[in-house]
Amino acid sequence: MLYQKSCTFKKAKYSILNMSISGFNKTNSIDRDEIIDDMQAKIGELLKVNQDLCTAKNQIEVLKDQLIQQQKEFQIEKTSLQQEIEICQKKISQNEGHISELQIENENLSLENSNLKEQYQNLEEKFAKFQKDSIESKKSEIEQTQKSFLEQSNAKDSHIAQLNAEIKELKDKNENSSDVIEEQTSKINELKDEKEINEKKIETLNQEKSQINNELSNSKKAQEKIEKELEVSLENEKKLSSEVEVLSRQNSQLEVELSTKTNKIEEIQKILGVYQSIEPKIKSPEELKAVIIKRAQIFDALKHKYQKLHKNHLITLRQFREQAQAIEGAANDLSDVQENALNMQKQIEEDQDIISKLKLRNEKLEFIKTLNKTMIKANTLLMKRVSTIEVTVNPDNETPSFRSLMIAFIMAKRWKGLIGFENKAYEKDPRNWWWLVPTKSLFDSTIAKINAQFELCESLKNEISQQNEEISNLHEKEKTNLLDMEHIKEQISIKCQESQSMQEEIENLKNQVESMVNREDLEIVVQKYQELKERYKTTKGIVIQQNESIEALSEQVQKLEQEKKVQHNRLKLSARSNEQIKQRLTTAHDQIGQLQVELDYKERAHLALERHINRGQIIESRLISNCMSLANQNNREIIYMKPDFQKCQDGDIKSKLTEMSENLVTNVY
Repeated sequence: MLYQKSCTFKKAKYSILNMSISGFNKTNSIDRDEIIDDMQAKIGELLKVNQDLCTAKNQIEVLKDQLIQQQKEFQIEKTSLQQEIEICQKKISQNEGHISELQIENENLSLENSNLKEQYQNLEEKFAKFQKDSIESKKSEIEQTQKSFLEQSNAKDSHIAQLNAEIKELKDKNENSSDVIEEQTSKINELKDEKEINEKKIETLNQEKSQINNELSNSKKAQEKIEKELEVSLENEKKLSSEVEVLSRQNSQLEVELSTKTNKIEEIQKILGVYQSIEPKIKSPEELKAVIIKRAQIFDALKHKYQKLHKNHLITLRQFREQAQAIEGAANDLSDVQENALNMQKQIEEDQDIISKLKLRNEKLEFIKTLNKTMIKANTLLMKRVSTIEVTVNPDNETPSFRSLMIAFIMAKRWKGLIGFENKAYEKDPRNWWWLVPTKSLFDSTIAKINAQFELCESLKNEISQQNEEISNLHEKEKTNLLDMEHIKEQISIKCQESQSMQEEIENLKNQVESMVNREDLEIVVQKYQELKERYKTTKGIVIQQNESIEALSEQVQKLEQEKKVQHNRLKLSARSNEQIKQRLTTAHDQIGQLQVELDYKERAHLALERHINRGQIIESRLISNCMSLANQNNREIIYMKPDFQKCQDGDIKSKLTEMSENLVTNVY
C-alpha cells in the first residue's frame, strides 16, 4: 500500500513539472493567470491525495499492529493449550496407571472370590458326604438294632418254648435237675456274652457321636472364616467403586476443559481467516474505501450465514448425540431386562429344585408311614405271643394284668419313635410330647409349601411375559430412532449442499475482486497470500495434531468409561455371587440345625437303648438268683431227703412253675 501511494505521488509530481515546463515554454500563447490557476488546482489535488495517503498509512499501521498483537496472543494461547494438553495427557496416563492398579486389585479380588467359592463347594461336598454317610450309617445301625431286637425276641420266644417243653418233660419224667441247672448256667453265660457285645456297640456309638460333634464344630469354624473373608471382599469392592467414581469425575472435568480449548481454537481460526482475506490493493483511496465497505458488508453477510449454518450444525449434532444416548439407554435397558430374565430363570430353577426336594421328603414321609404300619403289626404280633405265653404259663388267668399292658404299650410307642424323624408338635412344652405328632399336619404343611412354590412359578412366568413385551416395545423404539437418524442425515446432506453453494458464491466474489485489481498488485497479493497460506497450513497442521491428540484423549476417555462399565458389571456379579453364598450359608446353618435336632433324637434313642440294656441286666440278675435258689433247694432236697415220687403232689410243681412264669413275664415286659 505505501509503495503504491508513493508511486502515485511521484507520478503526480512529474506530471506537474512537465506541465510547468510546457507552460513556461508556451508563455507566448497562454496567459500566466490561467497557468497559475491550473497549478493551484493541481496543488490542491496533490494535498488531498497526500491526506488520503496519510490516513491510509495510519490505517495500515493500525491493522499491522493488531495483526502482530493477535499473532502474539495466538502463539501465547497455543503454548498454553499445548501445556494444558500435556498436563491432560499426564493426568490421563496417571489415571491409566491407577486404573491398571484397580484392575489388578479387582482381579486379585476375583481370584479370592473364586478361591472362597471353591472352599465353599468343598465344604458343601464334605457336608453332603457327611450327611449321606451319617444317615446311611444311622439307618444301618437302626436296622441292625431292629434286627437284633427281633432276634432277641425270637430267641427269647424259642427259649420260653424250650422251657415250656422242659417243664412238660419234667412233669412226665421228673429227671435229674442238675442237668437242667447246668444248661441254664450255660445259657446265662451266653446272655452275659451278649450283654458285653451290646456294651461294646454302645461305646462305638458314643465314639461316633463325639466324632460327629467335632466335625460339626470344625464346619462351623470354617463357615465363620468364610463369612469374615466375604466381609473383607465387600469392603474392597466398596473402595473400588468409590475410586471409580472419582476417576469418572476427573474424566468429565478433562472433557469439559478439552471442549473449551477446542472452542477457543475455532475462534482463533475464524479471526485469522478474516484478517487473511483483508488484503486489497487499489489505486485511488475512494475505490479502496468502496471496496473495503463492500467487502465488509460481504463478510458480515457471510459471517451471519456461517453462524446460522454453524448453529444449525450444532443443533443437528446435539440431536444426533441425544438420539445416540437414547439408543445407548435403550441398549442398557435391554441388557438389564435380559439380566432380569436370566435371574428369573435361575429363580424358577431353584424353585423347581425345592419342589423336587419336597417331593422326596413326601416320599420319605410315606415310607415312614409304611414303617409305622409294619411296627404296629409287629407290636400286635408281640402282644399275641405274650398272650399265648401267659395262657400256656397261667391257664387260670385268662386276661393279662394292667401293669403288663401299660408296659407293653409304652415300649411299643418308644420303639416306633426310634425309627421316625418327625418334627415336634410341642417344641416349647418342657415335657416330652414328641410321640404325639399328627401326620396329617405335616402333609398339610408340605402341600401348602408346594402350592406356594407353584404360585411363585406362575407369577415369575407372568413377569417374564411382561418383560418380553417391554423388549418388543424397545425394539420398536429402536426402529423409530433409526428412522429419525436417517432424516437427520438427509438434513445434514442438504446443509452440506447449501455450504457448497455458499463457497461457490465466495469464489465468484473473489473473481470479481480480481477483475477490479491490477496484475502486479495481484502478484504481490498472491505472494503474500501464499505465505499466509503456508503459515495457515502450518497452523492447520498444528491444530490437526492437537485435534488428533484430543481425539486420542477422547478415545482413551471412552475406553476408561467402557472399563468402568465392565468393572461395574463385575462388581454387580460379585455382589450377586456374595448374596448367593450368603443364601447357601443360611441353608447350611438350617441343615446344621436339622442335624442337631436329629442328633437329639438319636441321643434319646441311645438313652432308650441304655434303659433297655439295664432292664436286661436286671432280668438276667433275677434269672440268676432264681436259678441259684432252685439249685440250692434241689441240693438240699438231694442231700437231706430221699426222693419219694409217690408222695409228691402236683401242687408243689405247679406252685414253682407259677413263680417262674411270673418272674419271666414281669421281666419280659
